[in-house]
Parts: sequence; structure tokens; C-alpha cells
Amino acid sequence: MKSLALLVLCFAAVAAVSHSISMGRKVHPNVVFGEAPHVVDSATQEYLTTKWGHLMPKSNTKKAPVSVPMGGNINPLGIFYVNISVGRPGQKVQVAVDSGSFTLLVPGPNCDGCPKAPAKFNWKKSKTAHQYQCSGECPSCSDDNICAWSNTYQTCNLSDTTQPCTVSGLVYEDYFSIGSLSSKQTTRFGVIDTQTKNFQQLYVIDGILGFSLGTTFGQVAQIFQLASEGQIPNKFGMCFDVDGQGGILTMGEPNQKLYSGELKNIPLIQSEAYVIGLTDVKLGDVSIGLPSSSYQEVPEGGCIVDSGTNILLFPDEVFDALKTTFINKCTDTKLRGICDVDSDKTFFDGQCFTVSKQQLQQFPDLSLVYNDIPMVLPATSYLLPKVGDQSKLCLGMQSTGSNGLLIIGDTTMQQYYTVFDVDNNFLSIAPLNKQNCKA
Repeated sequence: MKSLALLVLCFAAVAAVSHSISMGRKVHPNVVFGEAPHVVDSATQEYLTTKWGHLMPKSNTKKAPVSVPMGGNINPLGIFYVNISVGRPGQKVQVAVDSGSFTLLVPGPNCDGCPKAPAKFNWKKSKTAHQYQCSGECPSCSDDNICAWSNTYQTCNLSDTTQPCTVSGLVYEDYFSIGSLSSKQTTRFGVIDTQTKNFQQLYVIDGILGFSLGTTFGQVAQIFQLASEGQIPNKFGMCFDVDGQGGILTMGEPNQKLYSGELKNIPLIQSEAYVIGLTDVKLGDVSIGLPSSSYQEVPEGGCIVDSGTNILLFPDEVFDALKTTFINKCTDTKLRGICDVDSDKTFFDGQCFTVSKQQLQQFPDLSLVYNDIPMVLPATSYLLPKVGDQSKLCLGMQSTGSNGLLIIGDTTMQQYYTVFDVDNNFLSIAPLNKQNCKA
């Protein structure tokens, strides 16, 4: 009984000191409340901080990043994905990690055009699912007055990346989980009822998880729902395993193990997409010669960073200037597929070529410059194996037309750990720690 009494007294003293510190008062453990506070010298204060620091509020402590392994690759799938669960009990689905959209889409059990193999979400098997009644937040309404939707995507058919793919269906509400995080409130998402049969990526994985800044059906992207629930900060990042398959998605604070050096911050331009201000494109040390306005007077006002796109997309002006700069190098370097063929049958004209390792090494790095911060692509990031014939390489860049979008995707991001820091309005990049970016 003696030891128990001593324990109780010690706990009371701890509680008293904890309360006084949390209220901002600097007191000695033996001070009795109600008396004049004792002035604490620096040595005593350090003692108090060390001794009682574990009892102080942790509101300013950064939460550890939540890391989730990703599957997928740049070629031949052209997408990276994570496993999530939807409903209670949870139904597992594989969804693309797409920073270029803001909607969660999963296939329904009776989807017309969906393959049989991937998982399906059956809302009737969830105890907490229900259809979302039509409202002003809905793009359209079904005959039964349920919120309806239809989305169209590019670079979804890897045999013809210019071909659009469309999915459509109804809106549901239910809980979801990703990694170690589970939503505290239900979320709204689309269930695919109809899918065009050319959507090759959704023959391998199940659906799409958007990460961008817009809303759909009155719903923010699920990553920001978790943030609004206080589970993580408004940040996420990703790295791709350049030597293998998959990578790692991080939610919340950056994971310092995934990069070397320091994160460099590129300001985000206000938009629903993640847009940064490209100022120059260089081939080796040579600029392709366009003013910065050529990269900024485009739709969205700059360069979109889209993990749902696996190649580089340039408007005509940039694409043509880049082609010209490559051709100009033919005076000193015989680049395979550019300098040794007819001018209308180069890489830039949709042709693919066998390229030896020695020939590939002759190609210069391609740099996308944001003021003084470059994102550097080696030749292996812009000359990609042909889908269906890995013995040939094709250009991992395409034109989007005279007034087209400027988009960087996975080929640009794969050399870096990329953090989408919405809290501070930055895209932050640092060289990838390849050893640690393993799914």
C-alpha cells in the first residue's frame, strides 16, 4: 500500500506541472497553485522541458508520412496505381494515382465494356453504401433521379495515345481506406456502368483515384477529405522505381528517405490542376530558343503536372522548336532516328527505330527549366520502348496542337521525388533516392 500511495502522489505532481506548462506558465514542480509563480532560470527550464516535455501538447509536431506502395510502370501500362478499399466491409480495388483529375471512379458489378478480371465494387454488399440523390452539384441525373456522370480521358489507349476513352455511371456514397488511413465520413464517388472498350489501362487495373484540386459532385479529392478530417496535412508525394515496377505514394509530410539533397520549391499557379511556370526547354546546354511566354500563354497558364499521363505533351510551337533543335545537332552528332533518316520519317513523325545502347548514349539530356530549377530527363526518359515491340524505341513526346496543353507526366517525374505541397502552394522536387523507392 505504501508504494501505491507514492505512485499516486508522483502522478499528481506530474499532472500539476503538465497543466501549468500547457497553460504557458513557467513554474517549479513544488510551486503551489495560487501562490506567486517562481521565476525559473534557464537551467531549471531545460530540466523541466526534458523531464516533463513528453506531457506537453504535440499540436506542432509533424505527423509522420503515410507511405503506400504503388504498382504499375511507364511502359507498357502507362500508369501507377495503389490498392484501396471502399465500403463496409471494405471491397478492394486497384486505382490509378492521377494528379490530373479529382474523381474517384470504381467499376460496378454489371459494367458494360469492363473486363471480367479486375475487381468490382458492388454497393449492395456494403452496409454503409447508398446512391447519391441528384442535386445542383451533379453533372446530370438518371431517370431514377440519381446523380450521374461521364468522364473522358486521353493517353488511355497505349496503342493510340491520341484516342479518347470514356467511362460513365452513377454516384454513390460510402467510406474508403487507403494505406493505414480510413475516412471518418463517407465520400462521393462514381461507379462505372459503361466503359469504352479501348480503355486499355482499365483492363489491367480497376479504376481511378484523382488527386487534383477541383471538386466533383460537391466532393473534394479523397486525399483532401482525409486532410480536412485532420488525419494528414494537405500534402502528398510520389516516387517511381526507375529500375523496376511501381513506386511509393506518400500522404502528408514528405518522406525524407525517398530523396537526396534538399527539396526545391516551384510555385504553383492557381488552378484546379497542378500548374507550374515553365520558362525554358534545353537540349543539353542549348535552349530551344522560345521566349518564356510560349510556355505560359497556353491553356491553364503553364505546365500541368499529371501523374496520369506517361509522356510529355507540348503545343505545336514548343514541339516544332524542339524538333528543329534536335535536327540542328546533326551537324556534329549522328543521332539515330533523326539524323540518319529522311526528314519526314524521324522520331518526331511517329516513327520507331531500333537503337543500340551506344547510339542511345549519344542523345543529350532534355531539361525543363522553371526559373533556375531544372527537371532533367535522360534519353531513356524520352525515348520509350514501343508498345508490343520492346526491340524498338519511340519518342515519348507528342504535340497537342496549335493551342494545345503543356503537360509533363511520369517520364519527367521518374528522376525525382515529387511533393504536391498544397499547404504552401509549391511543387517540391528533389533527386530520387533510387534505393529506397521500392514498392
